[in-house]
Amino acid sequence: MRKLFLLTAILAISICSVSAANDVIRVSTVNGYINEGSPAQTLAGSRGGLEIQLRKGGTATRWAFLSFPLDEIKADAQNVTLNIFLTSPLIQQPDLDPLKANLLLHGITGYEVTDNLNWNNKTEPTAENETYIGKVSLANSQKGKYLKFDVTDFVKSQKAAGKSVANFRMVLDGAASSITVVYVRGYKENTANNYPPVLIQDEEEKDSSITAQGVNGFIQQASGDAAISLNANQYIYLRNHAGAYNRLGFITFPLNSIDGRSTINNKIVLKIFVPGDKNSEDTFAGSVVSLFGIENYQISATSTWKLYDGIADKQETLFGTTYTMSEESKDTYLEFDVTDFVKAKKRAGATSVQFRLSAVGSPATAGNVYLMGENADNLAIYNTTPPVLDQTFDSFSVSVSAEKDNECPVYPTVTSDILNVNATGQISIYSMAGNLIKQVTAENGQISVASLSNGTYLLKINNRIVKFVKK
Repeated sequence: MRKLFLLTAILAISICSVSAANDVIRVSTVNGYINEGSPAQTLAGSRGGLEIQLRKGGTATRWAFLSFPLDEIKADAQNVTLNIFLTSPLIQQPDLDPLKANLLLHGITGYEVTDNLNWNNKTEPTAENETYIGKVSLANSQKGKYLKFDVTDFVKSQKAAGKSVANFRMVLDGAASSITVVYVRGYKENTANNYPPVLIQDEEEKDSSITAQGVNGFIQQASGDAAISLNANQYIYLRNHAGAYNRLGFITFPLNSIDGRSTINNKIVLKIFVPGDKNSEDTFAGSVVSLFGIENYQISATSTWKLYDGIADKQETLFGTTYTMSEESKDTYLEFDVTDFVKAKKRAGATSVQFRLSAVGSPATAGNVYLMGENADNLAIYNTTPPVLDQTFDSFSVSVSAEKDNECPVYPTVTSDILNVNATGQISIYSMAGNLIKQVTAENGQISVASLSNGTYLLKINNRIVKFVKK
């Protein structure tokens, strides 16, 4: 995990107040689905009342609704996520991957959700009464896991408007099948209920590694009609040659687990492995590997060189780092910082992100490089070094000292206005997520925090971190 501060000595953090635990807020009993096929059926669950059924296609479209109380949501919450459990196994749709279905979440602003809601009395969604929040692409790998949506802005806006609840609508979209049915877990009172929908506020960000998923492989100029594929079912083969032997590589990553907020200090690095035993040709050494982020076109499983070559005005982002291949490059990862590109895609509503790879040799030789791809469907060739996006969050290096409160360089540690500080020079105030809020200079041993929203903060003072509460 990356550290927010780089100090020559260990950074001691004096914990002078009690740390608040993450808040988990369970959905209310107002949750379930309404059914176009049974229009008078009120908001309900199925399979014992615990499952919320979503359906697209046919004459029985089903929409889901969730209502959460807001009394425990903090006005200064740094992040709020809605988490809903994708039931496994699924009955109607045991195989999600071929469906290419998306679960869309909308925040409801202009109408009420009650137990009496049904298809006959529902309000038609419009831009005036709903806010689109985001979507998650459904896949087999997500069965039996929570799907996560960032609902920070919506929930805080509802709280600020004086609302006592936040209501959401979920719907299926983008499915290839004519009829698609998916179950997510709901909540029913007085019933043994595992994994209900929950809101989590100020959840600690965790580092994650996201494996390439979907289209990855290479296309070849000499075989213009050949679809994108992996060499020997596992390698992305890059080549540049004066003849018709050019080969370009492509990788796709899902964005479900990426935190795209501009206010969060996370770094995203694309890592791709160079297998030493495969790169034995003389033209490997000296080849320069570059990475491009794809902007305005898309590579699919049926893409060919002819298709790629026919795309006019191919807009791409070239990342500044390039790698010149040598013996030292073998059996190592090439690492590219793709933070800004990936986060921008996430904020724009994309569910996946694609990259192009190329290898260029010297004027006298051809670029010729094999990189490790991903083919998890074939266990015989499954590898432990697939392409990954590594997401890391900035954090404080914590060394907790057992100091007494009266030895803290800041007092009181709970205040509505003034903090007394035993320090000179600039003082930095951070959120609990590690984001810089403001920098101030002490006057006569005091600083004012009256302008801060109520909540818990970290104050960097004399190379120490002190926690305080603004109330």
